[in-house]
Amino acid sequence: KRNIVSLNYAQREKENNEDDALRLARINDRFKREGKPVLKKLPGWKCDIRGIKKYEDLPAECRNYIETIEAELGVPVTMVSNGPGRDEIIMRK
Repeated sequence: KRNIVSLNYAQREKENNEDDALRLARINDRFKREGKPVLKKLPGWKCDIRGIKKYEDLPAECRNYIETIEAELGVPVTMVSNGPGRDEIIMRK
């Protein structure tokens, strides 16, 4: 699992044209030096979200989770997977 701290470092390093293995090694090294994990507890949702096609139709707790990730990373979440199928993706602007 990737946490928000490592995703944030990955996003910042994305502009560098390094290959992925080198970038990941740099991110891990930087995280070891600077990373201070912050745990946030967010309420979950207990309903099945498969088949939902619109972001607005997701449970409020699910939208809050996605928006928290956006706020922490400072980048928009443009695709939300809501099932194992390739077509089970909610596209966002």
